[in-house]
Amino acid sequence: MEKPHILLIKTALGKYFYEVGRNEIVAIQDDLFALLSTVMKTGAQPEQDGREVTTQYYNLVECGYLQPCVIEEIRHPLTDELHCMLERKIEKITLQVTQSCNLRCTYCIYSETGNFSQRSHSSLQMSFETAKRALDFCRAHSEDTTKIHIGFYGGEPLLSFPIIRQIIAYSEKIFSGKLISYDMIGQVTYPFWAQNLKPSDLVYRINNFISRMSEEKHPDVVLIRLPLPTIKYDSNNPFDFGIISFIVSQAVHGDGCICCAPS
Repeated sequence: MEKPHILLIKTALGKYFYEVGRNEIVAIQDDLFALLSTVMKTGAQPEQDGREVTTQYYNLVECGYLQPCVIEEIRHPLTDELHCMLERKIEKITLQVTQSCNLRCTYCIYSETGNFSQRSHSSLQMSFETAKRALDFCRAHSEDTTKIHIGFYGGEPLLSFPIIRQIIAYSEKIFSGKLISYDMIGQVTYPFWAQNLKPSDLVYRINNFISRMSEEKHPDVVLIRLPLPTIKYDSNNPFDFGIISFIVSQAVHGDGCICCAPS
């Protein structure tokens, strides 16, 4: 008999195994958990030696539990076309233009006090040469597509607004003839005071550039996804130097959204 297709689960309240084939979780005692751990590690079935724990094991087997995996292969309907899709049909690329962010949102996966298995915020910025190589790769592998979607990700992408402008200009050149759309995930609480700008000046500069692109060439462009400011936004989204961002966010966002083209 093959190794059972199960997942052992240990919590503060007890021990369990998840039977994949039946989609069930079964509570078990410590000795059976230890036996199952050995079986899963070695792949060897326990001897029927009359012990209570082995009797429990084989009783479960007789009841249809602790069964081996019956899946031989998992295939997607497009598995056979995957190579061709990667070679000639890439339609979307997302560029992490910066790992820097002027906020330290408590729910962010990149916050230093959050998920330690993830990277933290840093000062790393994507160079235009790196972005250019990524776009060239996308162009070389999109021969059979009629549209291209380019996403900007961070960090706060607008901290790298100059390179975003370069990327868009270069994309317009190499993807000429294709429908291009853009996507940006950001808070739009860029530290405008660092450039001696008023919030309205910052919004104008961004809007003027993106709106010009959307009006002239891309009426379906997706601009920026914004969390609307709320009272909770105040405490959960401090700046990297500790000041809360609600007032600034209101000043920049106005009624919750800067001028942008419809998605």
